[in-house]
Amino acid sequence: VNRLETMGTNDREREEFTAIIDKETERLSELTGKLMSATKETDERRGRILSIHSVIRDAIELLPKPPSGSMGIKTFFNARPDTVRGNLAQIHQVFLNLLVNAVESMPDGGELTIVTGNSVFEIPYNIAENSVKPGRYVWGSVKDSGRTLSDHEVKNIFRPFLKAGRAGAGMGLGLSLVQRLVTKHDGFIHVESEEGEGTTFTLYLPEELPLDESKSRKKQLPRGDETILVVDDEPHIRTVLNSMLGYLGYEVLLASNGAEAIEILRCNETSVDLVLLDIIMPEMGGEEAYRNIKNISPAVKVVLSTGYARDQVLSDLLQKGADALVRKPYAVGTISQVIRDTLDSKE
Repeated sequence: VNRLETMGTNDREREEFTAIIDKETERLSELTGKLMSATKETDERRGRILSIHSVIRDAIELLPKPPSGSMGIKTFFNARPDTVRGNLAQIHQVFLNLLVNAVESMPDGGELTIVTGNSVFEIPYNIAENSVKPGRYVWGSVKDSGRTLSDHEVKNIFRPFLKAGRAGAGMGLGLSLVQRLVTKHDGFIHVESEEGEGTTFTLYLPEELPLDESKSRKKQLPRGDETILVVDDEPHIRTVLNSMLGYLGYEVLLASNGAEAIEILRCNETSVDLVLLDIIMPEMGGEEAYRNIKNISPAVKVVLSTGYARDQVLSDLLQKGADALVRKPYAVGTISQVIRDTLDSKE
C-alpha cells in the first residue's frame, strides 16, 4: 500500500501491486475465519466429540515460517479418529502453541514431526511426573529438531515466562497454558529432550468410544490363525501373551531378546506373519532387532511394544516402516484389535 502511494502513473505496476494486495487479503481472511470458528465455541465442560486430526491440520496451516531456512513437516496419524471429547477452541490452542513452540526452536529451519496414536492404561500408571488414571487415551506428539533442552529446562518447561533459550521457545504463557488446558481435559503432557534427537512434547487426552462400539468390543474379540513372533525379555509378559494370543487362535513363537528373535525368524522366515517387538531389551534392543528383522523378511508386519520407550525412538521406527504401536500394560481388546488391523492391512 505504501508503495502504491508513492508510485507514478504506471498502470501495469499498479495492477501487479493491487493483485498482490488482493491475494494477501484473501489469505488473511481465510486464516481469520479459521481462528473465529475455533474461538466462537462456548467454554462448556463436556465440549463435543472432535476430529483430532482435523484440529492438527488446521493448526499447521496457521504456523509461521521459520526466520530463515526451510522446515519440513511430517505427519503420522495413527489414532482412531473422532474419539476425543473437548472444547474445540482449547484443543486447537494446545496444538497451535506446541507447533509454534517447535517452529520457534528451529530459527534456521529443520524438521517437525507430528504423530498420533492410542494407548490403554488398565491400572494407575506413572509417566515422568504424571499420575495416569486407568482408561483409554488418544496421544499426540510434536517433535522438533531444535536445540536440546537441559534437565533443568525440561523440569521447568511449563512454568510461566520460563526462557528456555531456544530462540523464544518456552517463553511467555504458551506452554503453561498448554499444560493447564490439557489438565482441564483430564489429560496430561510430558516432554523429552535428548542430544541429537531434538525435543518431543507428548500429550494424552481421554478417549471416548461410542457406546455401541464399546459394547461390541467387549462381546467379540478379533481372532486369527496366523503366526506371531513375540519378542520380550520379561518371562511373565511372554507367558501372558502366549496364552492370550493362543486363546485368540494364533500360532505363537517366543523370543527373549532380539538376537534370539533373529534366529527364530531365519528358521521360520516364510511362516511368520507378524512380529510383536518390545523396544527396551538387553543384548539386542528393539531398534537393532527391527533393522535385522526387515533385512531378513521385508514383508513381515511389525507391531512395536513398549511400556515407556523414548518417543523419539518410537517416532523414528514408525517413520522407518513399523506398522503399529501398542503400549503396556496390555488390554486384550486393544492388542487383539491392533494385531488384527495390522494383519489385514494391505501395506
